[in-house]
Amino acid sequence: MTGNRISRVVIVGSDESVWLSALALHRGFARSGVSIEVIELPTLLQSSDVCATLPNIRNFHRLMGLDQAELIRHCGASFTVGQRFVGFAEKPFLHVYSSAGASMKGLPFVQAWLKARTEGLEVPYEEFAVGAGLAKSGRFAPPRDALEAETCDYAYHIHAASYAGWLKAHALHRGVTVSSVPDITPQVGNGRIEAIILPDGQRIEADLFVDATGAQGKLIAALEGDDFEDWSEWLPLNRLLVTAGKGLSPLPLYAQITAHAHGWAGLYPHQGQTGMVMAYDGAALSDDEALKALVALTGVQPTAGATVNAFTAGQRRKPWIGNCVAIGESACVLDPLDASRLHVTQIGLTHLMSLFPIEREVMPEQKLFNDDVRSHYERLRNVSVVHYKLNQRQGEGLWDRARDTEVPPELAYKLKLYADRGLLMHMDHESFTEDSWHMLLLGQGLIPRTYDYKAENMFSDKREAVHRFQSLLGGIKAQVMTLPSHEQALARAAGLSGADRGRNATDWLSSAAATSAPSEVRRDGWLRPDQAEVWARRG
Repeated sequence: MTGNRISRVVIVGSDESVWLSALALHRGFARSGVSIEVIELPTLLQSSDVCATLPNIRNFHRLMGLDQAELIRHCGASFTVGQRFVGFAEKPFLHVYSSAGASMKGLPFVQAWLKARTEGLEVPYEEFAVGAGLAKSGRFAPPRDALEAETCDYAYHIHAASYAGWLKAHALHRGVTVSSVPDITPQVGNGRIEAIILPDGQRIEADLFVDATGAQGKLIAALEGDDFEDWSEWLPLNRLLVTAGKGLSPLPLYAQITAHAHGWAGLYPHQGQTGMVMAYDGAALSDDEALKALVALTGVQPTAGATVNAFTAGQRRKPWIGNCVAIGESACVLDPLDASRLHVTQIGLTHLMSLFPIEREVMPEQKLFNDDVRSHYERLRNVSVVHYKLNQRQGEGLWDRARDTEVPPELAYKLKLYADRGLLMHMDHESFTEDSWHMLLLGQGLIPRTYDYKAENMFSDKREAVHRFQSLLGGIKAQVMTLPSHEQALARAAGLSGADRGRNATDWLSSAAATSAPSEVRRDGWLRPDQAEVWARRG
């Protein structure tokens, strides 16, 4: 077997996916004698692009030996505790990365909350999450340990081009080799990639090829058996416009997603600028109209050129064929509604790390890989489908059709079970926690018709219920108001102290400190500083 082992991996693509792949595979297998080479294609990123991430990116970075302080200093990263959705349901709601409340008398908090609603409780479920308090107050400190992270987790908004450059620098420093070319041609034989042909005619061979070329899937699409499963039935938007505006001050701790008649508009604040995204149906809205609508919806004037890309949500039914593994958008394209696009890359890489082939000629691991990652992708997709299926926008073709469309059977059963009694069917291969699902479903207006019968006598009287819930709210406020501002938390996490906190030496923090949001930026649902102060004084 020694002579048949994997000894060379070639990764083809650009930007975050190719460099995360290089770092992961080098860290996992370089010491075993596996060489990692990158064939780098031209970047697809613009200065306005932002990476919106989920909390598990932090663990992934930790496994790769990547430092949070560096990320903040060099990549314009800011913290995010979740997303605020406006116009999807009757009222705006926060979907934060934290648990809500605490179990009461052995029952999950959600059951106590449902029971309390029948006793007159009118406080939204999200208010009992520390993350919501952080988002509304603009205060934050990274959790000190795993226990605190369970109570309130966080992720990042990152300047995408700086992030890709930072990852590349780490990969090169660790010994990954790279060849930069304008394009490649795959040479295929016997159901495998035999080689990559470069423009100068050079032939690059490998035992395993990783396709990180994006939705085109330049390698895997050349193989027999490639088949794309279209999800636009459930995720109907097909164009994405990206630009950027000035940085906001104070710097919000969440993204804001605002639904409109033909799609949604997103604001992703980070140090120095604000990522602006417009996802829409290209058949209903021209690109020029989309840009005008984005400005009107957000009140933010672009300071960078806008780029537009077509996309179709879906996945490759076989992300691993022969000796080629598709990673990131080469394998699965999602509507970026729930900050899950980079997570697709993580899913593929973590599975490839655990199922890395032992022999180069026979790769039986691919069936298990394909089955598992497909399951992950489908359950990640379902989170975004919920926003469309449960939308409460009336008289708008896009949203009416989405609401009337039958969703995948597994999700349909999950929604029915939840609507009937507040019981959440949480499956293997879920990327979002049970707490996240509760916050999403309740925020979208899916209030269960009843609750666990054991909650019937949970409170001796109404006064006890009021006292318990008021205590929870008071505890959250007391905890949050002891914390520093978002900007102060970034400075501390970046390793800055003293005068440097006020005049941060890095370009990104200086840029963020020097810019201030125009007054109109905070309209359409953004919490203004005075609103945050009112919230802090409440109760």
